[in-house]
Amino acid sequence: MPDGVVTWALAVEGVLAAVTLAWLVAVAGARALRRRRDTGRSALAREAMTRASLGEPQAHDDLAALARVGTDARIELLAASGRNFSGKARMRHAALAETAGVVADAEARCRSRRWWRRLQGVRLLTLTGAVSAQSAALLSDRNAEVRAAAATCSADHPEPDLDRLIAMLDDESPLCRFAAKSSLVRIGGPVVAPLARRLAATPGGRIDEVMEVAAGVADARLLPAAIELARHPSPRTRALAAAIAGAVGGAAAIEALKRLLFDPDSTVRAAAAAGLGKLAHWPAAPELAAALGDRAWEVRRSVALALRSLGPTGLVMLRESLHDPDRFARDMAQQVLGLPASASRAGVA
Repeated sequence: MPDGVVTWALAVEGVLAAVTLAWLVAVAGARALRRRRDTGRSALAREAMTRASLGEPQAHDDLAALARVGTDARIELLAASGRNFSGKARMRHAALAETAGVVADAEARCRSRRWWRRLQGVRLLTLTGAVSAQSAALLSDRNAEVRAAAATCSADHPEPDLDRLIAMLDDESPLCRFAAKSSLVRIGGPVVAPLARRLAATPGGRIDEVMEVAAGVADARLLPAAIELARHPSPRTRALAAAIAGAVGGAAAIEALKRLLFDPDSTVRAAAAAGLGKLAHWPAAPELAAALGDRAWEVRRSVALALRSLGPTGLVMLRESLHDPDRFARDMAQQVLGLPASASRAGVA
């Protein structure tokens, strides 16, 4: 190959190498400038969100600061900051998310044919605290993860679809049932009426899931149905009825718990003892002391902890049980009397 051609080829390679190096330096510099610019814009956007959460009037510059950050960055900022707000501040934050177009983006994702996009959308609505009919529509989604996320989102909705949430307690997916239970307990008072109707109806489906919610809500209007279910053939259902009675309290609840102390199933007897202890009903001390010799360890433990929670009356009964001819009663009384007060309270709860 002639020397001139070699020299020309080397020169071309040198130029290409120099151009490539210059391009890489330019790209790195542009990225650094963009990061610096985005950092500054994100800081301004965060300040705008803070002012909005404090109730300060939204200035044009604040909205412009949010508009200047990219869509993904805007979503990330609003979603991350939404975890830090509650009450009126969260409502103002949701309004800002709507103004910034994040709510519209979330609703568009909720309408997607791809389940993971719908999941992104409903989670974004939850994080921003925005109110949207799209979250309620997804309670019937064909994907279990989306249904569960929609149930979680419903807890913050001002008018949640309670009947559909209660119906979700019969869902085949454990994830959906857990999300529905958590949301119903968080909603609290408004769920009592439909929950009482569900409990009073002919027991069917996953009635135990409904009763777990009732125990968490602990409203007196749920007690009549719980007392009826205390005669249910399922030991699990009777134990949950005892838990509801112990959470609600009252004369009718106490009588039901005393009766359940003699249930043929040990888990029910233990739940009844725990309920009496939770209510700190000291007149039940003789019935509890009589059950201290139960053949089931979990019942003896629950009874002894309940006695201790009754205060002086229960402590007297426990000390007398130290001389009981039944060695099971003696051993359990000794164990519980030796526990610190905090352990006793935790056991009863």
